[in-house]
Amino acid sequence: MTDPYVLAESALASFLRTLKDGSGDTFFPADTERDAGWQVSDDDTVLGLGGEYFAIYRPGACPAVPISRGIKDYGWEVLLDLYVRYTYYKESWDKFKAYRYAVITLLDTNQSLGGTNGVHGVNFKSDDKPLYFRFNETPEKAKPNFIIQPTQVVITQRVIYLKGDL
Repeated sequence: MTDPYVLAESALASFLRTLKDGSGDTFFPADTERDAGWQVSDDDTVLGLGGEYFAIYRPGACPAVPISRGIKDYGWEVLLDLYVRYTYYKESWDKFKAYRYAVITLLDTNQSLGGTNGVHGVNFKSDDKPLYFRFNETPEKAKPNFIIQPTQVVITQRVIYLKGDL
């Protein structure tokens, strides 16, 4: 059996890579060295490679609710850090708000993540406020590099285990 969390996480990353701003431009364009969507990753080392927007994800909690013998609803939590490269105060915060809203809207309107097997709910939340993020702490580099907000995406997926899976 394919790991159902991996399917759900992969579907989330694929959907995020399609994210567009209000004018229809993608948040994650291709460049000469990388394919489109490289800024949506489980590898935070991509932050140093340029780009304006990033979505860095990792696995979180995974509570399960038994439905019946061999059937469970999992609430896969994906820890999703949203990054916007910082340039100037007003411009950066406006970009951040537009980016976060685009993520929320995309997930609210795709509750099955494109028909991913068993996925029947997606919930976006954040218990943390947005923060400034710096790579360098030297006085000459005191300006932040990014605005970041740690968020969680909970993907509800019904998993049906076949006799051989148990």
